[in-house]
Amino acid sequence: MDEILGIWLRLVNVESRFCNPQADECTPIGLSSKSLHLLLCPSRNRGKPGLVLGLDRGGFCEGVAFAAKSNDADAVMDYLRDRELVTRVYRELVLPIRLDNGAIVPAVTYVVDHSHKQYAGKLNPDHAAEIVREGHGHSGPNRDYVLNTVDHLRQMRIDDAALESVAHLIRNEQPRPKLNDGP
Repeated sequence: MDEILGIWLRLVNVESRFCNPQADECTPIGLSSKSLHLLLCPSRNRGKPGLVLGLDRGGFCEGVAFAAKSNDADAVMDYLRDRELVTRVYRELVLPIRLDNGAIVPAVTYVVDHSHKQYAGKLNPDHAAEIVREGHGHSGPNRDYVLNTVDHLRQMRIDDAALESVAHLIRNEQPRPKLNDGP
């Protein structure tokens, strides 16, 4: 491919993200100094806010880069910006990524803005699972989004211990007893 035009690691809809009809080619990648977390409470896609994955600073992230031909660049970038910049919770950055073959190439990325009101921060698994259990919108239950994402990451042989912890908690839907502060 002439250039990498989009790296989509925030998996709002796993099926469309990993099999993107706009992409001419996709390849496994690594992204240094960024990590993937359940860290956003979107207001646009969910009736009752849940959590979605977002690229955050720090760490290392594995994922998939999608490439498009140069003559499709404008249409692809319009599509990405319409989808990713609706609420401005992300900053569009061009960052170096490492392709599966070892090559380092620039890619358009969308990294969470910590000052945005939709940024939930890095949550512990119990708190994240609680929010995910309740989240639901036109795309369906937030629980399904998280479980489908974990399943797909496993198929790609990508381990994410934090996301696995949340998935384990929501698969085992047994509510925890509320602590009583008094008699």
